[in-house]
Amino acid sequence: MTDAATSGAGDVRRRRTRWRRWEAHALVAATAVGLVHALDERVLRPPAGVDRGSELRWTVALVAVLAVAVLLVRAARPAVGAVVVATLGALFVGDGGTHVVHASSGEVDALDVTGAAAALAGVVLLGLAVVGAFRRSGGPRRRGWRWADRLATLLVVAVLATFLVAPVVTGAVQVHLPRRPVAAPPSEEFLPVTLRAEDGPALQAWYRPSRNGAAVMVLNSARGDHGGSAGHARLLADHGYGVLVYDARGTGGSEGTPNGWGWTWLPDVEAGLDFLSEQPDVADGGVGLLGLSTGADVAIEAAALDPRIRAVVADGATAQGFADRPEGWSAAVSLGPMYLAGRLLTGRSPNAPLEEAIAAVAPRPVLLVAAGSIPQEIPLNRRYEAAGASDVELWELPDVRHTSGLTSRPEEYADRVLGLLDDALLRGR
Repeated sequence: MTDAATSGAGDVRRRRTRWRRWEAHALVAATAVGLVHALDERVLRPPAGVDRGSELRWTVALVAVLAVAVLLVRAARPAVGAVVVATLGALFVGDGGTHVVHASSGEVDALDVTGAAAALAGVVLLGLAVVGAFRRSGGPRRRGWRWADRLATLLVVAVLATFLVAPVVTGAVQVHLPRRPVAAPPSEEFLPVTLRAEDGPALQAWYRPSRNGAAVMVLNSARGDHGGSAGHARLLADHGYGVLVYDARGTGGSEGTPNGWGWTWLPDVEAGLDFLSEQPDVADGGVGLLGLSTGADVAIEAAALDPRIRAVVADGATAQGFADRPEGWSAAVSLGPMYLAGRLLTGRSPNAPLEEAIAAVAPRPVLLVAAGSIPQEIPLNRRYEAAGASDVELWELPDVRHTSGLTSRPEEYADRVLGLLDDALLRGR
């Protein structure tokens, strides 16, 4: 080898060494920025109504996981390191991105500052992951093979983006939804009340007293606050039912941290049932639940655990955890990282599989309403119907959007929903 060639090879090695040193510094710095936001949100400025001890334990566990991840990236092969870095980046983008959305609404708070920084750190980590993935195409290969290797790497990056990065971002967002302004009650007849969950958070709620001796608690979609359930609440109230609407923890005017899958909502429902059981206008055995989307999942679970619930309308139940996933390998591959991200960021776990829960509701009646805009909603609800007893009824709406049965088929929706509730809660009165 000539002196010129030797010198050129040495220059390439030095540039690669400098680049990899810069990558290592960027990895540590970006991870530290994401961790600062986690500390800011969970330790320095935790939401009202949360257990500081559990938050501190969760934070220590998260620090340990991030430290192990950084060490793994430094020690592992480039392809493995790229996957780890992409996962960290997706977590930070999903976590911090919700603060960017919140700040864009004009209601900027201190957490939005560190959250925006975490989102930027996540973007940096995703960039490092792409660079790390392409590093495998180096080495003494001919030009044609190098390009083939790069095309293969592009395919791998696309697959990872679909089945890893996007699901992890979704999981991070689901357990970190930005708080919206408090919505108005469904009507002036709804009186403000405060519910106190057993594990601490105070929940903002509104109650319209019963005129027929029965009451229904309305459980909301993933957003958690009651703003999307006003039409359902008015339907029930116009039919004489007492109606309790509330903001799930971490949403609207309620304390605590949000969870778009409803993993933490069961104590909220119990607090609502305790309230209704104390109302003089509600007779014994006269309480039902109407849940929308995530609220439908939680309604089934709550009814399996609490015999005070005499009837359930579950509009838009889907999957609350990995055990509820649709059939097929693609669902398993993509939903696994999504739910794992939620567990990593919160230290929480899904509740019992919905197939087990709905079987435990018998012999109380359940109306499942399944629309067609989410591809797996109808097949999943067919599974739940099959797992339940004879008192489970499935109403399929293939041409209706998710939880839009009331607006798309108002008369039939009212007949089916009110018919089930009347039979279960008003019969014999």
